[in-house]
Amino acid sequence: MQGKIKFSVLSALVLAATAGGAYWYQHQKTDGSNAIKVKFNPIEQTSYSQSGEGQTTNTIYPLNVEFSGAAAPIDKVKSEITQGIKMEPVIEGKWIWSSDYLLSFTPTQDWPTGQEYKITLDKKVLNPSLTYAKSVTDTHSVKTQPFSVVESESEFYQDPNLSHIRHALTHLVFSNPVDPKDLEKAVEVNLVHKNQDQSLNLINPLKFKIRYSDNRLEAWIRSDELSLSTQPNQFVQTKISRALRAKTGVNTLEREITKLVQVPSKYSLQNSYNSFKIVNNQKNEADQVLTFNFNYG
Repeated sequence: MQGKIKFSVLSALVLAATAGGAYWYQHQKTDGSNAIKVKFNPIEQTSYSQSGEGQTTNTIYPLNVEFSGAAAPIDKVKSEITQGIKMEPVIEGKWIWSSDYLLSFTPTQDWPTGQEYKITLDKKVLNPSLTYAKSVTDTHSVKTQPFSVVESESEFYQDPNLSHIRHALTHLVFSNPVDPKDLEKAVEVNLVHKNQDQSLNLINPLKFKIRYSDNRLEAWIRSDELSLSTQPNQFVQTKISRALRAKTGVNTLEREITKLVQVPSKYSLQNSYNSFKIVNNQKNEADQVLTFNFNYG
């Protein structure tokens, strides 16, 4: 009799555990708080580096899709996924389960700048034994980093040895490589007069030349040779059209880039600083040397 009672109690415990497990499983399937969620991380800007030999190495960062749980099928971790993921517009590359919770896409070529992509995941690429939030299979949008001018500066240059050689120089640094043909179309260099109300009057257009870094991330715009101005408030104006875009890109610049460099006149000579030194001559005798430094020669 006692054995029957023990068996009955054991059977009841097994049934309770089975029922509890079934309830937990069903509750997990219907309770959104336990469902696996997804996050589409921002795409990082490609890293461009250049060696001393002029070789360019690009580090293209992937689009990372991060799950709150082990969403990868056990046999698919570190494997390429060729079906079940829709990405528009289409871009060549590889989807890989980098880990059990991280799905990554790396394009074959550099990401186009300012491009929006829409991605839809099919449940067949996911671990079928888990429950997922409805948003996991919704269409998600991600956008690549926009093209921009990271840095720009201008100066009036006069050759220290040949004082008649004078140019306006503008240095540009871009977030992504540019196509030389596109930049040359986007650049305009003018000699202008600045009025008291800060408005500008065109005197005449100027020809220019552009030199590029090997990776096309930097450009130096040099005007034709300049004469000293014959009237005050003459400037060289360098403009870069907002229509400029990266070599592989969708977006254009947010605004036009304008740089002004004042053209000195022969009356604008200034003594910037002087120095006095005592130096030894060839006979090892002390000589007094006074050095004058001027802005233009």
